[in-house]
Amino acid sequence: MILRILRAVKHRGSGGRGQEGPLRAPNLRDGMRIDACGRGTRRGLLPISVLLVGIPVTFSGLGALSTPLAARSLPAGARVWPVVSPGLVRRVVDGDTLHVAVGAVPQTVRLIGVDAPERGQPFAAEAARFVRTLVAGRTVWLEGDVQSHDRFARRLAYVWTAPPRRRDVPEVRRTMLNARLLLEGYAVLLTVPPNVRYVDLFRAFQQEARETGRGVWARAERAACDPAYPDVCIPPPPPDLDCPEIPYRRFRVLPPDPHRFDGDRDGIGCER
Repeated sequence: MILRILRAVKHRGSGGRGQEGPLRAPNLRDGMRIDACGRGTRRGLLPISVLLVGIPVTFSGLGALSTPLAARSLPAGARVWPVVSPGLVRRVVDGDTLHVAVGAVPQTVRLIGVDAPERGQPFAAEAARFVRTLVAGRTVWLEGDVQSHDRFARRLAYVWTAPPRRRDVPEVRRTMLNARLLLEGYAVLLTVPPNVRYVDLFRAFQQEARETGRGVWARAERAACDPAYPDVCIPPPPPDLDCPEIPYRRFRVLPPDPHRFDGDRDGIGCER
């Protein structure tokens, strides 16, 4: 079918001689007419793009017609980032939880990927104060991940202090609140799949804070951290601690696990 159409078009375009002949520009005196889009067609002859409607186009030269415009317009390797929602921070609850007005809707927002000390724990007041200086009473931009809310109905988000543009490492370090907390040692890494978009960066940021002794990783604190729990700071026994007695969840555990946080021995402690 396609070959018959192309032969007919070739025949009409060469003056009926059945030979290919050289290509030339459209000329109105040759019986051509110009449509609304500036394309030239012969009178009585439909453009190929109309004749081929409904026919899969797979051969060279017309294959681009089957490619969506959006896909063709993106450069190779481009990534489509999620839309961010602006909101006004009404209250800072603690180092990892905010009350944000998104439009006219008040929402409780839990920062993804980080766990700040709870009230009454070391560095809790410092973490909350740090967050207040950055976002209290200001507009932030919320970026979601795969899971939108936790079991407490809190919105899960990466919180930006400026609209994200490139989302490269310098921008994440500079304008993402989650990252800033890790870099300054006011929170520790909390990995809860499937929300792991920035987990590799977050792990590197925490390591940087730990090596430089910032916040909870200050030298006096770091000396008391058991090496079996490399991503958090938990003192070795005694006393023997249980999961409800520590602020961390889903952290990495290495042998010998002196507090027995990893009951199922999958390398992750305090999973519930």
